[in-house]
Amino acid sequence: MSLTADLERGVVRFGTLTVGAGPVVVIGGAGADARWINLRENHGRVLASESVAAVRAGWRGPVLVEPFSAADLPEIAANAVGAVVGAAWMQDFQLVRAVARLGLPVLVQRAPSATLEEWLAVADYCVAEGNDRVVLCESGSRTHLGGVTLDLALMRAARERSGRPVLADLGGDPAWPPPRSPPAPTGCSCPPAPPSGRPSPSTRP
Repeated sequence: MSLTADLERGVVRFGTLTVGAGPVVVIGGAGADARWINLRENHGRVLASESVAAVRAGWRGPVLVEPFSAADLPEIAANAVGAVVGAAWMQDFQLVRAVARLGLPVLVQRAPSATLEEWLAVADYCVAEGNDRVVLCESGSRTHLGGVTLDLALMRAARERSGRPVLADLGGDPAWPPPRSPPAPTGCSCPPAPPSGRPSPSTRP
């Protein structure tokens, strides 16, 4: 792979928002640079058009949307700057392929039990559909204490193996979208990548 290709893969743009270069990027939560709409929280009871319109009424920045089903994809294609492959369905490869074919940048959230190879395989499915604009998001692994802990070593390995930006899921975003829409599940932040890998913005491995 050429150096140019490596650089292009390491920086992904969601509309006006650049992920993988420059200052820390926050998706969801206080001080957000972009909003994340999770349509799966309402199990299809709220239309994608209603959820997006509700957020757009009070937000003019970039919007990323996680679909509930393939029926949501036309709305996402028309009104979002990026699509989200959520942790709960990252191995629904038929829907992953359909999301990739939208031509929008794709954020792939790792399921708590997913291995590095399984996580990166989802990005490969997107590439197979002609979409190489993929960002990875670490959502944490379950611990013996019953909680979820970010795997910083896995984030670093994902960055080194793929050359892609890697985000860290830092928790909930209860204020967005507004109440009629499903809650955005994550606040993700992404600092500039150091040569050795991709750390969390607040804790470096």
